Amino acid sequence: MGLFDGLLGGFEKCEKRGDEALAKNKPLQAYSAFKDALKKAKKQDPLAAGRIESKLRSANESFVKFKMKEAADFLTDDMVEYASEALQIAKDRVESPNSILSSEMNRLTEQIREKLGPDTDVQTVSDLAGSDTAAAPMGVGVAGNIDSPESDREGQHEPNRTEQLLDAEFEQMLGSLPPADQDIATGLSRNFKIGFLAHHNEDSEKAIAAFRLAAEETPDNALVFEMLAVSLDLAGKTNEAAAGFEKALEIEPGRLNSRLALASIIAQMPASPGVQPYHRWFVLAEENKANKENLTRALELLAGGEGDDPDQALANKSTAAEFCLANREPAMASNLIMELIEQVDDAQPTDWHMLAVGKEMTGALDEAEAAYKKAADSGQQALFFRSEFAEFALRNRRSLTEAEDLILKISCGCQGSVPEPETLDYYGFILARIKHAQGLHDEALEGITRILEHNPPMILETELRRLESTIRDDQAREASAADTEAMDEEV
Repeated sequence: MGLFDGLLGGFEKCEKRGDEALAKNKPLQAYSAFKDALKKAKKQDPLAAGRIESKLRSANESFVKFKMKEAADFLTDDMVEYASEALQIAKDRVESPNSILSSEMNRLTEQIREKLGPDTDVQTVSDLAGSDTAAAPMGVGVAGNIDSPESDREGQHEPNRTEQLLDAEFEQMLGSLPPADQDIATGLSRNFKIGFLAHHNEDSEKAIAAFRLAAEETPDNALVFEMLAVSLDLAGKTNEAAAGFEKALEIEPGRLNSRLALASIIAQMPASPGVQPYHRWFVLAEENKANKENLTRALELLAGGEGDDPDQALANKSTAAEFCLANREPAMASNLIMELIEQVDDAQPTDWHMLAVGKEMTGALDEAEAAYKKAADSGQQALFFRSEFAEFALRNRRSLTEAEDLILKISCGCQGSVPEPETLDYYGFILARIKHAQGLHDEALEGITRILEHNPPMILETELRRLESTIRDDQAREASAADTEAMDEEV
């Protein structure tokens, strides 16, 4: 169907990271995670976008309050310049009018002026403290001044309270790195930290400039070259990005993320797409410009990364299978996934789903059905995997009753919690389509009517209206055929 492109709930990992960061009082890290989640949700599940937007605003407001408390603490210690700097960062992050925050900011501003004199401009105080916050994009805060890198390179930059603020914001974002990289990143230079924060605020050019300086400072650090390559790739500088990932692998051959990213560039396709609905693989194959030679080179690179690390071997094999599906090589993809499943004690539902897609593409419907069922029985991401089983049943007009039972079961209780009303409407949409496929037109129309009474999102309403029209056309044809048959019998 493609109503919700991509893995429904694929944004949930990012959202969960945001929730965890907020629980640990790291609002800037949470903001970045929610921002990533929102990007995915807008494409994958518009129903969740509103919820995540609310969390995004909440995380930003938490960071503003964090900076305002910092400003107040500085004032208590008579560190007025740094209080002014922290307050300016808070002001730069305010996204919408908030009377309570504005009142507190005004109070802090007046306290700063009282300490420095009534004619002192608070922003001027921030400038004197060495901050670049006024010009920085939202979220970069003190990670600012990379316009004068020579002073850093010559050792002329003296640590001050601005550096402590930079470290504080960097610490907020550190959790977005794999655990193995976090200790490495902590010991890297100011330029790396500036680039890291700029990268998370989607300022690719600023990130690239800072990471280039960091690479000059630490030419043997794979993480620095990997982050430089990621920023280059996001800026559309693909060839330079490939060279960066190659350099990272030269320094550290076991660097998984660099290997996967470089393979994606070679294959001329987006970075590992992850689990997608069956129909989406066809779209990817159409969009993907990779030729056979590029795919072969990418697969060779991935195979070379398996080494002695089982986790690396599985990740490389899974990505290789995705590349094969996206290049219409389903038999090869199925073989790779089967090898993966045989290597683990407990295969993931995502693995079974990928196998199901490959088998269906090759026409092995019995094997495909068994694999779809394995994924659906997992209980994880229940809506996606069970709706994919239902879509398989609808495409091939088989196992419709079993698909109906699966959807009914999850609609009564999802992972121990009650689904959102919008999600229940989506279940109902699937059930209406199954009823239609079974020839139970009246029941299908009743279900559609119930959902429409809830004022579902526009994207769902459009699909429901289209289905309703199709069912009524089918009813009219069947009635006409029945009348013709009756007239023939009379004659």
